[in-house]
Amino acid sequence: MPPVVLTGASGFVGRHLISLLLAEGTPVRALSRAPRASEGSGIEWIVGDMKDPSVWERLLVPDCTVVHLAYVPQPSINDAVEVTHTMVTGCAKARIRRLIHCSTISVFGRTAGGSINESTPCNPIDDYGQQKLAIERTFLGAVNGRFELAVLRPAAVFGQGGQALQTLCKSLVYNPGWLNYARSSLFGQRSMHLVPVENVVAALSFLCQAQRTLQGDVFIASEDHDSSNTFRCVEQLLMKALQVPDYPTRPLPLPKSLLPAILRLRGRSEIDPYCTYGSTKLRAWGFVPPLELVPALQAFGTRYRDGLSTRESI
Repeated sequence: MPPVVLTGASGFVGRHLISLLLAEGTPVRALSRAPRASEGSGIEWIVGDMKDPSVWERLLVPDCTVVHLAYVPQPSINDAVEVTHTMVTGCAKARIRRLIHCSTISVFGRTAGGSINESTPCNPIDDYGQQKLAIERTFLGAVNGRFELAVLRPAAVFGQGGQALQTLCKSLVYNPGWLNYARSSLFGQRSMHLVPVENVVAALSFLCQAQRTLQGDVFIASEDHDSSNTFRCVEQLLMKALQVPDYPTRPLPLPKSLLPAILRLRGRSEIDPYCTYGSTKLRAWGFVPPLELVPALQAFGTRYRDGLSTRESI
């Protein structure tokens, strides 16, 4: 069986994807910038830098599938494009089967809001979104049918080992109640765009194994269809898991126009706090997420609470 080759394997999503692939019995090769022990891990680590053309000769094997998770901010968009071209050339030379590029919904940037899908025009206004979009477009423009290609745009990924929701949990546990109450009144029904990391890596594995030919297809991985994916609902679920009492009075329903105005003044890319990102296309291809949002949030809150107990007992 040809391996799945990973970049960014040591990151948050990468660690979860490795666990899933090994559980599925898939051989894994992974790029690392520092030496790692491979013996007994089920992973073959290759040391190198993505900027070095020779690294792809050592990393890739014919007919493999590449999952590109790594993102190293470059000094300019041109530098990011150059690194991506180097990767495309190496993949074509090695005669890989397909490449799955893990991008982000940040490439959409400042849209008209509302319901966003894969065909919504992208308009990123920050450096991160602009570089990520440039990388996407380089892949989509440079592959030219030399191997199969798909782009996955995950929403806000959370889970064990990730940073998303850590700040909110810390605030709920340690901040004064009035401050949390004020924030809840402001954010209220704001869309959180959360998606469990387990669903993201399952989507990546699904695209690796898809029987259909991937021809530069773009997909969104999100759980925005779930009505619980709003600030207040997420806050309540976490409060319960953290054993933090809810507010004695419901948060005030502030005018819906207030938060968009604040986001615009702060120069945020996404200024419609109630927009949603749809994952209909991915599901139409047959993908079934392994986790629902609410149980995943409950488990996250419980792990955070248990971690607090462990740290306090040391």
